[in-house]
Amino acid sequence: MGELSLSNLKPAQKRKARKRIGRGLAAGQGRYAGRGLKGQKSRAGSHKMRAGFEGGQMPLSMRLPKQRGSTSKDAMPIGPHRTSTQAVNVGLLQARFDDGAEVTPEALLEKKLVKNLRTDVKILGNGELTKKLAVSAHLFSKAAREKIAQAGGTARMILAFYRLGSWIPAPGVDSDAIKEYFSNQGGTILNLLNIFSGGALSQFALFALGIMPYVTASIIMQLLTVVIPRLEQLQKEGESGYATINQYTRYFTVVLAALQALGYAYLFHRQGALPLNAGRLVLIIVSLAAATTLLMWMGELITKRGIGNGISLLIFASILAGIPGGIRAWYSGGPFERLMFPLVGVAIIVAVVFVQEGQRRIPIQYAKRMVGRRMTSGGSTYMPLRVNMAGVIPIIFAAAVMAFPPTVAQFFPGTQGFVNEHFLPTDPLYLVLQAFLIVVFTYFYTAVQFNPVDQADNLRKHGGYVPGIRPGPPTAQYLDRVLTRLTLPGSLYLALVATLPTLFIRYGGFSQSTSAALGGTSILIVVGVALDTMRQMESQMMMRHYEGFLK
Repeated sequence: MGELSLSNLKPAQKRKARKRIGRGLAAGQGRYAGRGLKGQKSRAGSHKMRAGFEGGQMPLSMRLPKQRGSTSKDAMPIGPHRTSTQAVNVGLLQARFDDGAEVTPEALLEKKLVKNLRTDVKILGNGELTKKLAVSAHLFSKAAREKIAQAGGTARMILAFYRLGSWIPAPGVDSDAIKEYFSNQGGTILNLLNIFSGGALSQFALFALGIMPYVTASIIMQLLTVVIPRLEQLQKEGESGYATINQYTRYFTVVLAALQALGYAYLFHRQGALPLNAGRLVLIIVSLAAATTLLMWMGELITKRGIGNGISLLIFASILAGIPGGIRAWYSGGPFERLMFPLVGVAIIVAVVFVQEGQRRIPIQYAKRMVGRRMTSGGSTYMPLRVNMAGVIPIIFAAAVMAFPPTVAQFFPGTQGFVNEHFLPTDPLYLVLQAFLIVVFTYFYTAVQFNPVDQADNLRKHGGYVPGIRPGPPTAQYLDRVLTRLTLPGSLYLALVATLPTLFIRYGGFSQSTSAALGGTSILIVVGVALDTMRQMESQMMMRHYEGFLK
């Protein structure tokens, strides 16, 4: 053995010679070495790879999107890969929930009818269901939908309670004296408000104010959004801004209800129908304001859980409550009135539906856009401009202005003679002035609701334009010109609708009750609310895969 030094140090020889793998003849193992490949398939046993193995890349189970949860066993792919649901039968809903309850996935988890909230809930139709439940779930079977629909809804109970409160009198009120006072009020806004309260104001019941303080507060807040920049900014913030404005509207409603209750109390006190002292006055104000707040909550509850706008449905129910009185008056009237009442009523309803559904469709074209690396073709649609865009608001405003002099004259006896002579509803000058105010308020409220400059700016931002009109100010001028021309027949239509009851009394020989039943304002509200509710029912039925009925 030679001398050991750093220069001749080397590793010990390995016990097994290196085998050159996967090179065929070049491996030095003869002609039958085989596996002349590189990588994974050159290894022995590569034919035994597990199913779903894709060469070492990220497994498919990890690439699929998942709904994450606190436990891995509940996590599953979302979207089209979700196949599992948690089934709950309507029989269990009948046994575990009270009548009128709201059934949500959270409530089902609390009742231990489902295991978690990460898996879809499907309601099945096994069992009987007689309770009126508001059920929210991901999926419904056909039998479950039918049984839940047959069980009824929340809105009918609320409307029945609303009509019950219209017959409970306020503390210390002489209802007969107030009814006699209302029978002599033909030129004030009190009769119109009495219609909107379902006759509760003529009895000074708990719901005497009705929902009108909320409607008035909503209209005033809508007008203030044009004047006050802070409210206009809130309106542009989306849902959070609308929620803040709605909260301001609720506070304003309570204030208006208290002021109206105070005014009515003093008005009826001067007529000798309501003896007042400090304690009774406070009790009346608190009772009527609380009743209006309750109606406001009921209306919002119908909107949330029922079908249609709750506030509109309450006014709808109030107006319908006066129809039986009009029918009795028609039945006790003369032969001419009996013949003309149904004919005129059907003609008015047909005309109101025709005008309410009438619209001018402005064609809108959208330019082509680049989405990623693809060029998408622009679509075409239209902007609907309704003939009667202002609704019934101009009639209410005009009635308030025309009723102001007779109402104020009651507090100043020296002016009652002049006012009673020139402010009679059957006077031609009164009708002309009322029609003129309706036309003015129609243009004003339409301008508040529809701003051509904002609409043109929104179209320009989203790449839309009116064919043949340049975007920007020319589009705004075009929309303003079309809207101005369209508002004129709408305003004349509203003026005719508002003067119909007076024309029936003066020239048709109809009684006061019959003409009130055919009143244009009442029919306009009833038809408008009915059409809006039918549209919402149609959309709900189409979403639930039912066949619609508005063809």
